[in-house]
Amino acid sequence: MELNLNTGCPSREASNAEKGEINYIKMVGDDGKELFNGGKGFPQPKSYKDWTFTALFLFHLGLIIYPLVMAFTSQDIELSGYETLAYFTIYCSAFATIVSIIVFKLMVKYPFRWIQSSMTVCLNLFLGTAIVAYILKQPAAWITSAVLFVTCLVYVAFSWRRIPSARAKFSTAVMVIDSNNGLFIVALILQIVAIVWSIVWLIACTWAKDSIHFSMIFVFLISYFWVEQVLKNIIHVIVAGFIGAWWQTPGDRAHSKALGRSLNQAFSTSFGSICFGSLFVNYFHGLRHLVTFVYEERWKCLYVVVSSLFGCARDVFVYMNKWAFVYVGLYGYSFFQSGKNVTILFHGKGWKQLVTDDLTDNIILILNLAVATATGVAGIGFASNYDHYQMLITMYTHPYAAGFAIGFLVGYLISAVLLGVIGGAVNAIIVCFAESPVAFMNNHHRHSQMLRDGWVLDLPKPPSNRSIQGW
Repeated sequence: MELNLNTGCPSREASNAEKGEINYIKMVGDDGKELFNGGKGFPQPKSYKDWTFTALFLFHLGLIIYPLVMAFTSQDIELSGYETLAYFTIYCSAFATIVSIIVFKLMVKYPFRWIQSSMTVCLNLFLGTAIVAYILKQPAAWITSAVLFVTCLVYVAFSWRRIPSARAKFSTAVMVIDSNNGLFIVALILQIVAIVWSIVWLIACTWAKDSIHFSMIFVFLISYFWVEQVLKNIIHVIVAGFIGAWWQTPGDRAHSKALGRSLNQAFSTSFGSICFGSLFVNYFHGLRHLVTFVYEERWKCLYVVVSSLFGCARDVFVYMNKWAFVYVGLYGYSFFQSGKNVTILFHGKGWKQLVTDDLTDNIILILNLAVATATGVAGIGFASNYDHYQMLITMYTHPYAAGFAIGFLVGYLISAVLLGVIGGAVNAIIVCFAESPVAFMNNHHRHSQMLRDGWVLDLPKPPSNRSIQGW
């Protein structure tokens, strides 16, 4: 089966056809700035994009620091209680870091075998945790584990035949990551940041819960996962910039200068775009699934209501997607412009389904949840220590449930940062493959052929008669 990667892309003309190279038409706006031509992006001027979200993110961190300061200056709980809570978080973080590193190294060492094997291990872990927690009479742990087991079992059953097609993408991503240890080191540093954030957040959240209102926990959870998304997407942007340089460079090893440039961009001009996307992408992603589900179930009346409510924001729905982070890393666009450009690129290629494809993210998510569950069980074990038990029962009433919850949250954050390297690399490879298949073939022929062969197994299906126009 021959895979034609260059059909349907607007605004381009072929030259030097015998080499298979493509020249994209340069498009210039009225203000003299070069415009996206539908086929390939271009580096943006160095300026701070979406800087208002940088300010909002830093302001939000300041609001979290205030309860932290109050916790250490108030007399509501002895200072030793917060110190014990900090040590408990460190123990959980250390456990999660070790487990996530082991998982990461296995992924790098066995890229062709780990996907299906890891899904089996995760299912057994969820089931085993549920059984053990039930025997120990820990309802929070066994209910959570049982729900994860059933959910993941259903997902794996429906997606099992598609998992082999992901091998080529994963193996190419892993090979690029393994070509420079700098990416792994950056992820470890961000894991340390995640540990510090977990300690700060947990102490501040505990004080706010006791001193303001119990409902503050939900506000703090939004804050916790915003920071989690920011740390993970920083990794995605750095990896995208690095892979973009590797893509255009012959040989299997990319220069460390590419990593330095990506680091500088992620923490300066593109940091606002990362904060912007991290705050909204998952919410719009969920709303897109809601609209699709309502339509496919033929709930016409409800679909009319939902589409009317969100129809005015159709472009926002379409452009706010995970692929935007790749264009942020590759070219330095603002987040919304990145989402728009990469969506146009995929639609022009006939890869519209890729915009909503979740296979890679869901595989990584299952692994994150497995690490989180294991860390939650470790948290129950740490809670059995006398000092930890006394601290948890004073602050949370139910010490073992609190130990599981803290361990679960910390484990998820720690693993999401490190395993985000793999997820970001796969996304970047797909976008680069859409943009520059010829450069990939010329510079990395073996990997290009392997990716093409694997891609045939998972070609985006043509839109059906019941597809939703514009969504």
